[in-house]
Amino acid sequence: MNIEREPRLELAADLADLQVEAFTLAERFNAHCELEVSAWSTSPAHELTALAGTQTILTVAPAGHRVDLFRGDIVDVSCNPEATGWRFSLLARSSSARHDRAPRCQIFSTHPDTAVALAEMPDFAALLRRLAVRAEDAALNVAVDALVQDRETDWAFLVRIAAALGARVRTDATESTVVLEMPGAALDPLHLAEQDIITGRLEAHDGLVAACAHRWQRRTGHIDGDVRVGGERAPGRALPSNSFIPTLDPMPTLARRHAAAWVAAQGDGTPRWHGTLRHLGPSLGAAVQLPGPWDIDSPLIVTRRVIRFTTQADTDPLSTEVSLEPPMAAGRCAELPPNSATVWLGQVLDAPSSPRRGEIAVRFPGSEDIDGQTAWCDTLHAFAGVDADGGTHGTWMVPKAYDWVLVLVSPASSARPVVLGALYKGEHDLEGVTGSDRAQRVIYAAGGLRLAMNTPERLVQLSAEASKGAALGELTLTREGELMVKAERGLGFLAGESGLRIDQDVVRSEVRMKVSGGLEVNDE
Repeated sequence: MNIEREPRLELAADLADLQVEAFTLAERFNAHCELEVSAWSTSPAHELTALAGTQTILTVAPAGHRVDLFRGDIVDVSCNPEATGWRFSLLARSSSARHDRAPRCQIFSTHPDTAVALAEMPDFAALLRRLAVRAEDAALNVAVDALVQDRETDWAFLVRIAAALGARVRTDATESTVVLEMPGAALDPLHLAEQDIITGRLEAHDGLVAACAHRWQRRTGHIDGDVRVGGERAPGRALPSNSFIPTLDPMPTLARRHAAAWVAAQGDGTPRWHGTLRHLGPSLGAAVQLPGPWDIDSPLIVTRRVIRFTTQADTDPLSTEVSLEPPMAAGRCAELPPNSATVWLGQVLDAPSSPRRGEIAVRFPGSEDIDGQTAWCDTLHAFAGVDADGGTHGTWMVPKAYDWVLVLVSPASSARPVVLGALYKGEHDLEGVTGSDRAQRVIYAAGGLRLAMNTPERLVQLSAEASKGAALGELTLTREGELMVKAERGLGFLAGESGLRIDQDVVRSEVRMKVSGGLEVNDE
């Protein structure tokens, strides 16, 4: 099957079954907006209203599964409670000459049995009327990725908080804001009280993205603080040490190779430090470099990593969201070595803790770049080890003994190795694991995923294995930006002008991939 690359083509794909449906839509909107809405079924009831200017584009509500299109054009979405999950995604783009892109819609399933009717139709409402979706229940947990009013304004980072933590999201067209509300119990890493409600607000400010975070105590009705990320600080009260600080994405649109990250800390709410997100490519990750020394008493943690791999030279391939974890004392800010560094697989030793916070001892089997195959390493990214029941373990900054981690090593630099993240929860010391300077492999879990990294070619490979070790499929992301999909049925190549986007949520231990642009599947 060959699908020709076409500017108005959007794909809805089930990567598990390698099934792809594609459709195009005629120009229907005149609004200058770009909006993406995603919703899936969970237990709490939520509703979402997406607005462009003063016009309602879409409303998804649990009661009756109503889709309200263009203020009065009602479309029904049927749901079957026998299915285990579904996801609906709408991407509406401006049809103006400035953007030269027609409105488009993508619909894909989170369950292999979900039935989705897709067709090439000139009318957007008619397409939605033919949509058949089966869901577990009427409740919706809504996450929104919205680019509103102007392409230079990026709203995505607040939306991804909602995706990870299950928040209520709403937009306000008159104030051009996106507001989320969530219970404090959902923010356990931030150690908030269960009765506290966090409200985040996004605002466009001089072409940048600004965010306010308020901590509202339900017991007293008192708003403790005000903080903004990006742009200029608005007047606000002092932010307490345990207030919620939203995660941060590069601003404004990932088009810049280096994006300044401003975070307001305690005190009067003014920015106490700023850092530059340093991007090392999709295989090496990213780091936040601070001018140091830190003048805040909270370390930096990475709550979620978003990889955007594209063939466009002016688009940043990787962004990393960062936040502050107030309960921990200040850690050591590790500065990553240059791009010539090597990524190694290591196992955390069962050794006494270092007196310096953020240091762990790691063993590197077969490594020629590290003397004695053991070294003290600095932790930089958040650690998210996964237990057998799917829960996380360890602390945010320090993995447990025997856990396997990816470590960035620079043989030409005197800097300490830096732990980029955890890959596998180890239960005991594994002997006989070898490595080389060209490839690293690690088993996530028995019958799980295998990650292979070839550092010189900057190639990342993911393999899915059955419980007995039989290969079910293989995904390979090449340096040229191609995603090769190899399964029993054949070999496929996914590539496109808009490229590949990989979202990794370390809190929920989820990895999601989205491909837009063109698709070529070679059935060999």
